[in-house]
Amino acid sequence: MSTDIDQHGWQRWVLESNASVRVGQSVAVGAGVGLLVCASIVLMTLATQRPIAVAAAPLLLIPGIPLIAVGQLWGITVLKARGPQPSGWLQMQYGSRRLTRRESSKLFFGGLPKHGRIAVTMLWLSAWACAMFLSVPFLVGGSAGTAHPGFACPWPLHNHGDTTCVTHSAYERAGAAGQRFPASILMGFFVMHIGITTSELMRRSKSKSSDALGADDLRHENGIDSDQLRPDEL
Repeated sequence: MSTDIDQHGWQRWVLESNASVRVGQSVAVGAGVGLLVCASIVLMTLATQRPIAVAAAPLLLIPGIPLIAVGQLWGITVLKARGPQPSGWLQMQYGSRRLTRRESSKLFFGGLPKHGRIAVTMLWLSAWACAMFLSVPFLVGGSAGTAHPGFACPWPLHNHGDTTCVTHSAYERAGAAGQRFPASILMGFFVMHIGITTSELMRRSKSKSSDALGADDLRHENGIDSDQLRPDEL
């Protein structure tokens, strides 16, 4: 039984088939939902400096980890199909030459307009900055937890076996940072997945539009030729 997915056919399947468009759309929608959840957690914990009332771990881990895994696999597949082939993650080369920043941006987000590439980059940098500068400093003293039996402190921070008693406000800031940090990390992944998949979907849409326009022009030219030939035939 023949199949289109041969040694190089998988690249054609990823870049040309209708099924791959549906996969890309599903990945983009899933990443968009994940991004909204993570952004909501980040904004709420920043605004209130308290952990959100609902359990953040299930909200992030249960749907988030599978979405991240699927998005990573699809993103890597799309990048490998576009080429050039990577010699290491984020160390892609043309032959023996490393990609320039512009070439890397074109490979990742080449289908997006300029303002779209800027928006994706800024969102990713915002997620990274939130994790590094608005979450980590509040976790240096430890993570918010429950008091150990016999330890008379209602607001303890646990840090590798050590427990520190802090004020209620410090306890809540640490709890908020404990939710904000993983949300920011996942947010960065979701932004990249949206950028890569949307870029590929827009590239496919532009390619189909160009092909359709070319076909219309060809039919139009053929029609003109036929009209010109009819008087001679008569």
